[in-house]
Amino acid sequence: MLNLFWALGAILAPGLISRLALRSTLGLRGTLFIISAALVTAAFVIPPLRVTIGRSRSTARFNTHDLRLIIVTGLLIFIYVGVENGVAGWLPTFAQRLQGFSPERGSLLQGTFWAALLTGRLASALFIRHGREHLFLSASMVTVTLGTAALLLGRGGSWLYLPVILIGAGCAPVFPTTIAVLSQHLSSGTSEKLGWMFAAGGLGGAVLPFCIGVLSSATASLRIGMCILFLAELGMMAAHATMRRSCLDTALPAPVD
Repeated sequence: MLNLFWALGAILAPGLISRLALRSTLGLRGTLFIISAALVTAAFVIPPLRVTIGRSRSTARFNTHDLRLIIVTGLLIFIYVGVENGVAGWLPTFAQRLQGFSPERGSLLQGTFWAALLTGRLASALFIRHGREHLFLSASMVTVTLGTAALLLGRGGSWLYLPVILIGAGCAPVFPTTIAVLSQHLSSGTSEKLGWMFAAGGLGGAVLPFCIGVLSSATASLRIGMCILFLAELGMMAAHATMRRSCLDTALPAPVD
């Protein structure tokens, strides 16, 4: 549910901010400042939630398998959030610079990505069955990779919406499903360390879009810069294959002497 509301905000915010900036005498900079000030104030005004469930004071240590699983899953999450932010962040610029979209159409294309991601998150709950999460993840990552390839190679106006929908729908189940699978296969007591996954995701969301910009500036081609997304998605599939093998090792019965 948190992921659904986050995606909903990502869909609504760009259009609302652009309309406010166009109709306000403050301009874009002033509008963003006012919105940021309001959100920071709200963060202090909204009362904190009370924890009603006791927390374990024991600090579990990772065994070798847990550590390996955490590292490879963290890499997967790092790449995934970087891809998601890279697509969403650079998509309007890509559409305007290479496809001749207006700023409004660029925002609409970005909103299409978020709408596909939100719809995919809602639909994924209907298709995912316990024991088939890895198959679902593999299919999702292949869909994202094919959509990115079509986005980078394709030319034309309205045709651009199809690969964007594929990317959004493919991205939808990756993060929550990966976290769920990881929590199922970690040893007892170590699931409290899942916060490292969110840290890895935040780092990836900052690094990959920046790398796209650096490569784009160095080559004077945003299309080449966004090829980082395609390479990252191949790396994501490789990380998932390693994660899957580690999970299978967990499921195997322990040897008997």
